Amino acid sequence: MGELMNLRLVVRVAVAFLALALFAVPASATAKKTKGKIVVKVKADGVVPVDGKVKITVEGQGTTTVKLVDGKAVVKLDVFNSAGKRDVTVKYLGNALVEDGKAKDVINVKP
Repeated sequence: MGELMNLRLVVRVAVAFLALALFAVPASATAKKTKGKIVVKVKADGVVPVDGKVKITVEGQGTTTVKLVDGKAVVKLDVFNSAGKRDVTVKYLGNALVEDGKAKDVINVKP
């Protein structure tokens, strides 16, 4: 008769590392006048295009979560009510192939 065999299978999954680019358009804004947008591009070696979601937080405008389309997300901003620097934080939430990651920038709002 046959013997019972104890087999063990080890699967290693390579996780791609993330390149996250964030920029505001325009780079600076004028209080009570300029509407802008945040553009996020996510790239990872061997993963084209990167899918998933990004969480974008703009100081004074709240947080929104957006789905990437072809590795890119765009969020329109409202007019800023006052002058000053506004922090922008973008967090890529990751997927099965690409690690999560975070980027920060600042929008300069002129009077």
